[in-house]
Amino acid sequence: MLVAFGLAGRDRGQRARCFPRCTICPHDYTFFAYSECNAMAIGMSAIYLARHTETAWNLTGQLTGATDLPLSESGERSAQRLGARLKGLKFAKILSSPLQRARQTCELSGFWSVTEIDPDLVEWNYGRYEGRREEDIRAERPGWSLLRDGCPEGETPEQVCARADRVISRMCTISGNVLLFTSGHFIQVLAARWLGVGLNTDTEFSQLSAASLCCLSYRNDRSRSLNRFWNEIGQVDLEPELSLSRRRRINGILRAHQADAGESAIR
Repeated sequence: MLVAFGLAGRDRGQRARCFPRCTICPHDYTFFAYSECNAMAIGMSAIYLARHTETAWNLTGQLTGATDLPLSESGERSAQRLGARLKGLKFAKILSSPLQRARQTCELSGFWSVTEIDPDLVEWNYGRYEGRREEDIRAERPGWSLLRDGCPEGETPEQVCARADRVISRMCTISGNVLLFTSGHFIQVLAARWLGVGLNTDTEFSQLSAASLCCLSYRNDRSRSLNRFWNEIGQVDLEPELSLSRRRRINGILRAHQADAGESAIR
């Protein structure tokens, strides 16, 4: 069973307020509240999100934004296996972050010859927190959350949300599956914008492994966005099932966000 997220449309040109306004940024949670976007998106099947494979700073837990690190040897081997994990899927468009770690992952997985670079797919700019570990930052700044507070001299949550919205807007015009090579925190923001949930480090969508794959799509009638799978590190299942425990966790998150809208998560 797939877990669906209510994104009902309204009159053309008006926002469908299926979820409350985000308390972090001035945007609605749900980018697809625009009926124009729903109309454009009819031809698009799914967005596949590939997080780049391992780098040296992934091993040490350091925040890696603009620092243009290459893949580790282990990361290179994982990238070579990524193409096989996506075997059987066809993509109408493939895009990559310009950062070396994403480009190498794309190239070694066999997609580079048909890939375009999209600057909006870069990782969060961590500013003064670049290269630091999150636990060390919280030791100095108790309660700090990247997704809520952003980084000094780096990007704010509003700025990263705006980049994610631009990517989604461009994806709306494409007919067929899309594959994006990018980084962990940006994937979290893009998924939150797609699914209509807030930026919250405690959500089901807060952790991603190196070389993981995610898939965002719709129900068949295009009226609801859904998460087909998240943080998949094995062979992609083209018709994945979600465990009962995970469905319950996701539904609990959605019920909290949907309380003001009268929507109910599918059980």
